[in-house]
Amino acid sequence: MMYPTRYFFRPVSNFSSFLEDFFENTQPEGSNVGRLNLFEKDGEYLAEIDLPGFKKEEVQVEVVDQVLRVKGQRSVKQEQEGKVFRKERRDVQVDRSFRLPDPIDAEKVQAEMVDGILSIRMKKNEPQVKKQLVAIQ
Repeated sequence: MMYPTRYFFRPVSNFSSFLEDFFENTQPEGSNVGRLNLFEKDGEYLAEIDLPGFKKEEVQVEVVDQVLRVKGQRSVKQEQEGKVFRKERRDVQVDRSFRLPDPIDAEKVQAEMVDGILSIRMKKNEPQVKKQLVAIQ
């Protein structure tokens, strides 16, 4: 049985999805470039980012104040010998940044690129409890 309300509420859910994509993603529609998974395991975060076709020299990873930023630019050589029938390949840029839930040790961040997937390991900082005696005046 079909419920007419099912179709009535669909535009609202589509619009909500549109807003999420608009504010969260910087990659073109249908692109897998820059898609991200973030995991927490054994006192560290692991981020895996899809960067197909990128070389490690074309990618930069920054950590500033609990914010991880991944930037990259891949250029396509424009060799045009002969007649071009279709041209879909283009230069690609990715710039993703997001705040991590907890502070990390920026000096212990490790990154590696294997088969178009950038893996970034970030060791969480242990909460530091400082004890300090306060002089009473």
